[in-house]
Amino acid sequence: MNSESNTQETPGPMMSEHTFWKIISMFHWNKKNSDEILEPAIKYLSSLKSIHIARFQETLAYKLYMLDTREHAKNLGAHSYREGLYFSVDWFLYVRCYVVARGQAFYNEVLNNPKKMPEDSEFEEMLYMANAAYKRRKHKDLNRETLLDYETYSNQDGWSGNSNSENTESENVELENAQDLFLKATVLLENTSKSKEDSMQAWRLVAKSATKDFLPAKELLGLVK
Repeated sequence: MNSESNTQETPGPMMSEHTFWKIISMFHWNKKNSDEILEPAIKYLSSLKSIHIARFQETLAYKLYMLDTREHAKNLGAHSYREGLYFSVDWFLYVRCYVVARGQAFYNEVLNNPKKMPEDSEFEEMLYMANAAYKRRKHKDLNRETLLDYETYSNQDGWSGNSNSENTESENVELENAQDLFLKATVLLENTSKSKEDSMQAWRLVAKSATKDFLPAKELLGLVK
């Protein structure tokens, strides 16, 4: 789980949407055991470089964070959030895991319509995917925390009552665009045989990402301490 003291509300470098959802689509839902369900995805994830495993973890955190809203919590059936009554923060997190686990189409539907939240389904095991993949590759635990906290109540805007699905969707797209620009830039910068033109293009992409207030890009440019 993520640290309770982590209050940052901007994710670190993430995977591309295509790659993340490709991995999620590998789940074997015809299996009954969670380990068997996850095995194809973990096997594939463990074949990637460590940096991509970390980016998968960060992307998952971001997806969970976006579902951490009061409206989503109020639509869990008997487990729903109610003022003054007991509310299981862990159950809400595990249900959000299930929403991500069921794929991109279902995730987007629930993100934009909190009434579509599942009432009795959870998939806690998804939280441990990145560590399982890293351990299989490196024979040790990942031991890193995501920059964005996915624990319940971490999304302050989502619990303040000031957010709506339309704004959330717009901000989501804007952040994904910035992240995609930054990802393209890092690929160019990591290419040891890059030309001067490639380098210039990479830094232009970083600059564009920074203008969209994407923190990793701003840090790379030295705009934040």
